[in-house]
Amino acid sequence: MPSRGRTAVVKTPVPKNVLVFIPAYNEAGNLAATVAELRACYAGIAILVVDDGSRDGTGRVARSLGARVAAHPVNLGAGGGAQTAFRYALANGFDVVVQHDADGQHDPQYIPALLEVLAAGGADVAVGSRYRGPRGYSSSAWRRAGIWFFSFVTTLATGQKFTDVTSGQRAYNRRALQTLARQFPAEFPDAEALVAIKRAGLRVREIAVSMRPRRGGCSKTTFGRALSYPLKSILAVGVELLRRRHGAPREEL
Repeated sequence: MPSRGRTAVVKTPVPKNVLVFIPAYNEAGNLAATVAELRACYAGIAILVVDDGSRDGTGRVARSLGARVAAHPVNLGAGGGAQTAFRYALANGFDVVVQHDADGQHDPQYIPALLEVLAAGGADVAVGSRYRGPRGYSSSAWRRAGIWFFSFVTTLATGQKFTDVTSGQRAYNRRALQTLARQFPAEFPDAEALVAIKRAGLRVREIAVSMRPRRGGCSKTTFGRALSYPLKSILAVGVELLRRRHGAPREEL
């Protein structure tokens, strides 16, 4: 089992068709340690940093580390960054994208477990959940309550039980990339994205992971976003339930 502290050096090869995508908005202070940890664990790993309109030199730091960089001139949000990564992967011959946050919360030793879920053919999207096994870092009671709420409404909307819909530790196979590269929820790609993913006929599976505190800096979720997110999630559930009741056909994204 991966440790609850920083990851020990493992040096495991990663398939060449796998791209690790790091979404980054003003993460210059955390990026070097995150990239170094990934490279310490996985030989020859392909890393793409999506610099989402940062003002702190995040893109410059990423280039100095030898990572691939896709830069947005303005901040598009987490969903816009993910869609850029999906399109980049398809255009450059990658079949799998692993999302790995810049702030150090994600333990890279779980990447093989995410890849194994996709390779087994039982899912198109694999999600790391803090609440399916022994937990490491535990966030505040308010944040845990929020995660429970979003997981509940997503479970209600999709008919599949989810325990950690705000987790950014995810892996996507080629089928998912081809679907999500065309359209992806822009502002809050968590609960909304999972509802859209399920509606498009993609299969999702959660696996147990442990997460850690941020290395530095603060969350990019503003007070305004925190207030609007529950309202958007409830709206997404309502739309999905209406579609089910009236037998609306499944949509392609």
